[in-house]
Amino acid sequence: MDGLDEVSETTRARVIDALNISLSDRDQLIITSLKREFSTAVKKAAQPLHAAAHIVPKRLTP
Repeated sequence: MDGLDEVSETTRARVIDALNISLSDRDQLIITSLKREFSTAVKKAAQPLHAAAHIVPKRLTP
């Protein structure tokens, strides 16, 4: 799911809540988002994403 940060701020937490309801522990999903927007959405959601791993890429240096 690309662009969680591209939906309205009021919708982001609802998206996370809907994913928690619809996804099982066996489902796999990658969500891309800007870090600040994702963190805020998780804090506003009823609960964090089930069985989620948070990955923050590091900048590549030449």
